[in-house]
Amino acid sequence: MIKKVVTHPGSAHTDDFLACCILMAQSEASVERREPTAEELDDPEIAVVDVGGVYDPDNLNFDHHHFPRNHPPTCSLSLVLDHLRIYQDALKYAPWLQTAELFDSRGPVKTAKHFGLDPEFINCFRSPIERIVISLFSEVDSVLPETELYNLMERIGHDIVQSITSVMDEVSAINRNTTVYNVGQIKVAFCSLESPRYMREWAKKHHPDAKFDVFVSEDNRGDGWSLFRVDDSPMIDFSVLEGREEVKFAHKNGFIAKTTTKLDESDVMGLIGDSYTGATRWILNCE
Repeated sequence: MIKKVVTHPGSAHTDDFLACCILMAQSEASVERREPTAEELDDPEIAVVDVGGVYDPDNLNFDHHHFPRNHPPTCSLSLVLDHLRIYQDALKYAPWLQTAELFDSRGPVKTAKHFGLDPEFINCFRSPIERIVISLFSEVDSVLPETELYNLMERIGHDIVQSITSVMDEVSAINRNTTVYNVGQIKVAFCSLESPRYMREWAKKHHPDAKFDVFVSEDNRGDGWSLFRVDDSPMIDFSVLEGREEVKFAHKNGFIAKTTTKLDESDVMGLIGDSYTGATRWILNCE
C-alpha cells in the first residue's frame, strides 16, 4: 500500500513524471512535489521518487542520482519498473525506455551520439505533447485525486504497465499459433491470429538470429490472409500477384497482399514463392 508519492520540486523530466504515473496507477496515491523528510525515506508506505539520495525498493525509495558515473544508464523510471518486476520486459518491448534512461543519465549530447545522430537533431525525439504535459506537472506542488492532471497521469501509468504486459501475453499467443516456413530462400512466419501487433517482438524473442522476409496473418478487413513484406525484403514483390483470382489486393509498391479467402497454407506459400524477385522454382520446408 502506498499512502503518497514524494518527488522533487521544480523542473520535471520524463523519468520522474512517468515513474509517478505508474505508482499512482498502482495505488491511487497523491503526489507531493517537495524534498522528502528522513521519516518519509524510512516509511515503507511512502514512495520517494528521483530525490532523497537513496535506492531502497523495500522502503519504496527510487533515486538513482548517487549511482557512479560508469553505472549502466538508469533512471527513476527504471527502478520503479524493476520493483514491479517488468523492467526486463520493458527493455525488450518498450523501445522508448532506453531513450528515457539515456536522456536522464547521460544527457542529450551523449544520447544523440549513442544513436549515431548529430546532437542538433536530438529535439526531434520530443513532441509538443510531452513538453506541455510535463510542464503542467512541473508547475504544481501536488497532484490530487479527481483532478484533471491526476486522471491523465493515472491513465498514462495504467497504459504503460498494460502495454508491457499485453506484449508479453500476445508474444506468447503468437508463439502458440505460428509456424515458420522456408520457401526457397524466403523465411516466412505464418500466424493464424488476426492482425497480431507484435510479430517483430515475437521474432526477436523466439528467433533472434532469423531474418524474416514475410509475415502472414489473418486479414482484419476480410476473410482471407494478409501477406506482409518484412523490412522491405528485396526478395519479395507482391505487386506481381495483382490480377490473380485468389488475390483480393496487391499493393503496387509490393509490400502487402491479401487473399480473397482462407487458402491452405501450402497455397499461400505458393503465392509467396511466386513473389520471389529472383525465383523460377521454389522448395517448401517447414521448421
